[in-house]
Amino acid sequence: MQDMNYFKDLLARLIGVCTVSSEDQTADRSNLELLNILEDEAESMNGICTRQNVLSSPRKDNMLIRFGPDVPGGLLLSGHTDTVPYDEHGWNSDPFTLTEDHDFFYGLGVIDMKGFFAHALAAFREIRETAPLLKPLYLLATVNEETTMAGAIEFSRCASVKPDAVIIGEPTSLTPIFKHKGYMAYRIEVTGRSCHSSNPAEGINAISIMNRIISGIEQMTGILKNKYQDQGFPVNHPTLNIGSVHGGDAPNRICGSCVLELDIRPTPATSPEMMDRLLRETVMNAASAAGYDQKLISIKELYSAIPPFETDPGSELIGYCEKITGKNRAAVNYSTEASFLSALGAPLVVLGAGNIADAHQVNEKLPKKDAEEINRFLMEIIKQYCMKD
Repeated sequence: MQDMNYFKDLLARLIGVCTVSSEDQTADRSNLELLNILEDEAESMNGICTRQNVLSSPRKDNMLIRFGPDVPGGLLLSGHTDTVPYDEHGWNSDPFTLTEDHDFFYGLGVIDMKGFFAHALAAFREIRETAPLLKPLYLLATVNEETTMAGAIEFSRCASVKPDAVIIGEPTSLTPIFKHKGYMAYRIEVTGRSCHSSNPAEGINAISIMNRIISGIEQMTGILKNKYQDQGFPVNHPTLNIGSVHGGDAPNRICGSCVLELDIRPTPATSPEMMDRLLRETVMNAASAAGYDQKLISIKELYSAIPPFETDPGSELIGYCEKITGKNRAAVNYSTEASFLSALGAPLVVLGAGNIADAHQVNEKLPKKDAEEINRFLMEIIKQYCMKD
């Protein structure tokens, strides 16, 4: 990287803006100040910036920056502007102040994923004088990836751009990711009838019903593990996790209500529709088999399902990414906005600096060697898609 000072200055300014995305509205923050920084930088390099209000997110916008001609094709680089909430007491430094030591940069969002905007703009700033852009270079900044993915959903719904390739800069240690799992979350609620524990027959114990349901869900987990394997993933099957169970208020009362929350991570071979149907059948069959009325049970989605993602592993884009980085393509267990941005119809890869294990953690860090490597990668991929006929 020729101008590390530019990169560090821009990254520090981006890190300095709190853009936490949270369902707790007292913690949720706007991203407009961060977009102003990106807009100023882009316009200084003759970028054209267009904002898109995300109606479900007041005080929040997407922004699409275009460098170069307004013609079909080119390359779209994408990142999200929000971060997860933070525990400032666990940090060794201020999460909103960029700090560094010999090997790392530290700050909230330094890899997940404000850092990608600094990487992209620094790379374009360095390469733009070497040759003209014959096709557009886009930089997309979205909102609410860490919660509802509303920004990517809204952009994909009405986008008119038609790039030749899309790269989402999530932290992958510069490994090209060509597929990942989806995400689904549910709340199952059993409504029983409370009574004094001295005469249990007068009530309906919601915990007892939920116990049968949990047994059914555990059997479903075994089916997913044994019947729907995909050897491309580190965890080679769809997963189901019971994350919380709450019920009852006293040892001498029959429990009148019990609530369970769980998540499912489907693979490309197991669609969200299939997983939804299997879960509902499992829950209701478990209750019925034990003689309980299905009307006592409700199953609700906590969020809209995020579909699994997969792109052609033999695509030209994957080939370029493997060649430039020297790393083979891989699959991951988590989800990204690729599930929605793939609707643009272009080959898509998830590839960025930093290790996913350091995301959503205190003392989030970016290896300095990764900063150098992604700068080189971005310049090469911009040349390939935007500077050649």
